[in-house]
Amino acid sequence: VTKTPEEAGPPALTADAGSYGEKKTQIMVSEPLGKHASFLFSGSVFNNAGEGPLSFPEFNTPGNNNGQALNMDSEKGYHFFATLLWRNWTFTAVLSDRNKIQPISWGPTIFNDRGTQLMESAGYVEAAYQRELARGTLDWRTYFNADHLRGRFDYPLDTPTGTAVEDNRTFSESDWIGSRLSYRFDVSHLGTFTAGAEGTIDLRAYQGSIDVEPVPMVFVDIDKRDRTLAFFLQ
Repeated sequence: VTKTPEEAGPPALTADAGSYGEKKTQIMVSEPLGKHASFLFSGSVFNNAGEGPLSFPEFNTPGNNNGQALNMDSEKGYHFFATLLWRNWTFTAVLSDRNKIQPISWGPTIFNDRGTQLMESAGYVEAAYQRELARGTLDWRTYFNADHLRGRFDYPLDTPTGTAVEDNRTFSESDWIGSRLSYRFDVSHLGTFTAGAEGTIDLRAYQGSIDVEPVPMVFVDIDKRDRTLAFFLQ
């Protein structure tokens, strides 16, 4: 739930610490920019070691460290948020990133191996306009949205010369733009009537899976994009 610049209060710097090595720092600044504008910025970074050791009886063999996963639950990342209010306009930007080590992953990945991990990043930029018009409210917004999920998975690989590591990478990347226009007004004895339209266009809709080592290989390489157009009444 985001705050407006007026709700944020004075500049603040906070630092948190908790169990499992949790550390987080956040800064938030809100400033008026003249008579009709105000600005807010918030940024945070976090890091934790996660729970450990984690015990998995089904992997209780000497080759799997007797089922003990050490330092395999950590995560780190950041979040940045900014909003600018100017007359009837609201401009918003969000950027986040998270890196997670997985104690147990999909498929027969190497147990207790920190190479297997997930990285997720997201970005969002929006311009929104709102105005009282005639008997109702006109809303218009246009935006860019991005969500990228990338994974690295280490698998054991038997070769004529011994055991190697198959370094597999997966990608799920989506970028799209959209715009929505709506008009809302009250109807006597009936309630509130809303009419509008929204359209979206995919800039990227990519699914991929490749081996980086020991032998480069492409398994999945798909980028199929969509467009949508919708009209709605409520």
